[in-house]
Amino acid sequence: MAESTPNPDFPAADPQRDDCCGDDAGSVSDSAAAALDCGGSRPARRSKKREAILDAARALFCQEGVTNTSMDAVAARAGVSKATLYAHFPSKVDLFGEVLRAFSAARMPVSEDLLSLPLEDALRRLAWRFLDLVLTPEALATYRTLLVQGQHFPELVAAYRAAGPEIVCASVGRFFDALVQRGDLVLENPVRSAEIFLHLVKGNPHAHALVGAPLSREQTACWVDEAVWVFLRAYATKPA
Repeated sequence: MAESTPNPDFPAADPQRDDCCGDDAGSVSDSAAAALDCGGSRPARRSKKREAILDAARALFCQEGVTNTSMDAVAARAGVSKATLYAHFPSKVDLFGEVLRAFSAARMPVSEDLLSLPLEDALRRLAWRFLDLVLTPEALATYRTLLVQGQHFPELVAAYRAAGPEIVCASVGRFFDALVQRGDLVLENPVRSAEIFLHLVKGNPHAHALVGAPLSREQTACWVDEAVWVFLRAYATKPA
């Protein structure tokens, strides 16, 4: 692919952004049942126009790809002026990030209900929630776009990491910290262990789905059970 020219919809990327599991990952100090929601900080009150913009962007990003979707097209589909669009979202990167944050929070709640379950059941339910997020057509389309064009749009990759993987890792890390406090897990870095768990779960199901050959529900269930078993062998106070 030829080197892309700068796109006015994208601001410059921040090269100093930390990795999801960098040196400071895992410094989770919340109380056992606090702040488990995947969305991080509470979103601002949503207006109808803001929701229309997000709905339009979500549809266009999925249909056309993020890099092929212009802010003009989003404004037209949402039925708002460009001035209104930019008042809510100063750039396409901001818009893309908010779409991802809302999508992740809706698809994968990491909530207190998991703490009421036995450890293995909680991990299995968490695994399925994560797969229900990353195996959706929208998530797969975004991932494919970034695989192909991410090197030319590093600012999109940074937005994706900040609004998707980093938030999910942090949220699951808080949940794992609660399990440590409860005496179910032994681990030094909850966020890094969260990333290990999520990669174990995603593995084969995600790889097959990316190339259009998804595993069956039964095959995916076997994979989830094995991933949970491996994780418990490594981190549970009473290994499986």
